[in-house]
Amino acid sequence: MTRKSFALSLCVGLFVSAPAFADVVMLSVADNVGSAIGGVTDLTDIDVVQYDTVGDSASIILEQADFDLGSGDTNALHYMPNGNIVISNLFNGRLAGVAYEDDDLLEYNPNTNTATLLFDGSTAFGGTSDDIDGIYIRENGNFVMSTVGSSTIGGLNVLDGDVFEYNPNTNVATLLISEAGLFDDGAGDVDAVHVLDNGNFLLSFLDTTDTVSGVSFLDGDVFEYDPINDTATLYMSESVYTSAGLANDTDAFTLVPEPGTFGLLFVSIGMVLRRRKA
Repeated sequence: MTRKSFALSLCVGLFVSAPAFADVVMLSVADNVGSAIGGVTDLTDIDVVQYDTVGDSASIILEQADFDLGSGDTNALHYMPNGNIVISNLFNGRLAGVAYEDDDLLEYNPNTNTATLLFDGSTAFGGTSDDIDGIYIRENGNFVMSTVGSSTIGGLNVLDGDVFEYNPNTNVATLLISEAGLFDDGAGDVDAVHVLDNGNFLLSFLDTTDTVSGVSFLDGDVFEYDPINDTATLYMSESVYTSAGLANDTDAFTLVPEPGTFGLLFVSIGMVLRRRKA
């Protein structure tokens, strides 16, 4: 894959206004080869896509060829204020020459194509299924996470449907949303997490269909959950995927804030130059 010049993207970005905060998201899908969204087709489960929900257009941010191992499944994403991307994988991976395991968090700089290990899960988790499948990083550096299976971290036993907050400085974890309290039948698997400024959560899940607060959602849906009032509303519908006959399971999801700094503008416009269409 030929990598476009980010110097060029900067020159373009200075004169182009970006979509508003809630309009642009990054996501990855689970299991499938051939998923399609926003004019981008034939996605694999390791691809990372930036999607403009208003314009219904998408760009490839990371694809299989970018990963040194050439395979895998991206199953957790967080977009940092500086434009870097935090990523975790269902399997062990390698990106920009840095190896990481399924319980790790890797921070990737798309401007320089460099990466650093942000979180070493082997030092924090104590369970048998420590794979991170949802991540949001608060301004104070705490991690809001979910995991593929049951595990133990920071003195807390967690299930695959729980959402918890982990303080890496104190090694203390706190339960934010319990699986039993979230799903109407008391069981489910959260596989994407984002926290909104109002304290609500954007969530997606692994199961084909699940019900939260009386509302049924598909595994490709992203819904907003209000933990105070225990209400859920659809945020992004699975119908944005145009690939028929596939699960189109959204298993990694993060919002891309409106660029307000030099670095964010640089990245947001630079990504567009890598757009791949059918």
